[in-house]
Amino acid sequence: MRSFSPVLLAAVLLAATASPVLADMTAFLGASTTPSNRQVRGGAVGSGLLVAGFEFEFASTTADVATGAPSLKIGSANGLVQTPVPIFGFQPYATAGAGLYPQSDSGADRGGVCVRPPCQQRAAGDRR
Repeated sequence: MRSFSPVLLAAVLLAATASPVLADMTAFLGASTTPSNRQVRGGAVGSGLLVAGFEFEFASTTADVATGAPSLKIGSANGLVQTPVPIFGFQPYATAGAGLYPQSDSGADRGGVCVRPPCQQRAAGDRR
């Protein structure tokens, strides 16, 4: 009786040889399951320099009129500023971001703007 299947052995070998990811662009596909199953598509691009970094993301879900599921488009931007080297073993940083999320269902546009810095304050709005 074999104790390891070939698939399990291949997965272990791949995991053992994994290297760090260095991606500046990412595309993704997913699913939105409420109130109906719909495809989500999007992408992200980002970069970092010695003391500053940024990232932009976008995702889109189509509407399903039969089930009343709205279309949704989400965009966000994040920024990071940090010291170039650790100070006494500690590297302080600050980050902030903002997002937009316009939504459309049955011809009525809804959406808003969300700004959420690390201090957990939030400003949100709704346009109708």
